[in-house]
Amino acid sequence: MRIDYRKITPLIISLSLLIWSGTLAWGQGNGQPTRPDALTFEELHWELRTPNKITLENGIQIYHALDQELPLVDITLMFGIGRSVEDATNVGLLDLFAAALESGGTKQISAQDFDATLNALATDLRVASGPYTTTLRLSMLQEDLPKGLELLAQLVREPGFDPVRLETSRQRLMEQVRRRVDNPAGIADMLMLENLYPNHPLGRKPSLKTLENIKKSDLVELHQRYFGPKNLRVAISGCVGSDEARNLIQTGFSSWKKHTEIPQVPALSTPVEGEGNGPVIVASRPLAQTTLRLVERGIIKDNPDVYALEVMNYILGGGGFNSRLMREIRSNRGLAYSVYSYFSVGRLLQGAFIAGCETKTESVPEVVGLFASIMQTLRAEEVSEAELVLAQQSQINSFVFRFENMHGLVMQAMEHDFFGYPEDYLARYREHISAVTTEDVLRVARKYLDPQRQAIIVVGNIEPEEVQQIAQKREVIQVDPASLL
Repeated sequence: MRIDYRKITPLIISLSLLIWSGTLAWGQGNGQPTRPDALTFEELHWELRTPNKITLENGIQIYHALDQELPLVDITLMFGIGRSVEDATNVGLLDLFAAALESGGTKQISAQDFDATLNALATDLRVASGPYTTTLRLSMLQEDLPKGLELLAQLVREPGFDPVRLETSRQRLMEQVRRRVDNPAGIADMLMLENLYPNHPLGRKPSLKTLENIKKSDLVELHQRYFGPKNLRVAISGCVGSDEARNLIQTGFSSWKKHTEIPQVPALSTPVEGEGNGPVIVASRPLAQTTLRLVERGIIKDNPDVYALEVMNYILGGGGFNSRLMREIRSNRGLAYSVYSYFSVGRLLQGAFIAGCETKTESVPEVVGLFASIMQTLRAEEVSEAELVLAQQSQINSFVFRFENMHGLVMQAMEHDFFGYPEDYLARYREHISAVTTEDVLRVARKYLDPQRQAIIVVGNIEPEEVQQIAQKREVIQVDPASLL
């Protein structure tokens, strides 16, 4: 049967108008606004949950929260040992340790059988190392929790470091090193760390030579020295009560009486006051776009200016299209697709301030000038009240999304306790952000934001003339990317 659309189209239009007018009349009759932007809602209230904290007799600290939404349990073991213990000869030790621990089985269970058991439980083990910690993460069904904890306990107490798997992990890490020169952002990050943290573990990355020199005995020694109960914290959340969680962890770890060394984090060298302009560090690569970074040392978590800096950085470059850098460099001039800045707040040592973008090579001098000009304006004049309020509200309203799930909240509580944050840090975060004033923003911009002091890192196919336009009175350091291997 053929349909004559010329006849039914007017009917469809009439019915649509009838439905629309009826909906409008209902809204008006019920006192509802007719425009979406005129709708009003009750104020949302969100209360931060505080995980339970339990300490076992052998020193293990447990952080627990009940979440019965799904029959799942997440568990993370965190040891207070990270890459900060590496020296110049064994850089990559913690990365290789984490990879070999994850894939190497135990002394009682072969690597293949260990993997098969995890697969049978439909769970996935992840081991990762950071500057100060090493973590093991496992998510499983509630009914599999006893078996999962038994496996985790055996893995951290008696790791196997299977030699074949160890060599495979080493080759994977070495291949990542070989590919560095193909990643301009990775090159820029390496040059940034070397500049900010010279001759320090935070400023080093693994090389082919250091990875090649690491032996299985080095992993065993690392485990013997630092992996023990007094250096272990456990985050557990999901469909498990606190008593059951305590009993299961006690079953797996209470007999672990091993002595543990607490690693000492080397101090950073103190920059010399008034030492002049930051250098221009150039790594030449045949690229259509140039990667640009402006960097200087930032602050540590204990600094009382951390909240004002967070608001200031939102206005500068952390607020996306609401930030000054994005508006001027991308929206107004079209010189880059993405422009950003952020303060990486250090937990035990100073973090880094980073501003950057990718732009076409011929635009680099102009973009560097704009970065400096926008920062200088922020240092010279108070921001508007509207900018301040927008930055504060954005930070406050996004606070809840820092916790992807209940386990994310428990993890943060565990980490904050380990790094020595105030007990009420999370509870009072929004209050502290709300207390920031325009005077505070100006003060911290002048104190912590200095475009002259910042090192300028350039990775791309930039000409010597353009480098000189950037440098002016700065030292120019040419780096061969192949030297980063």
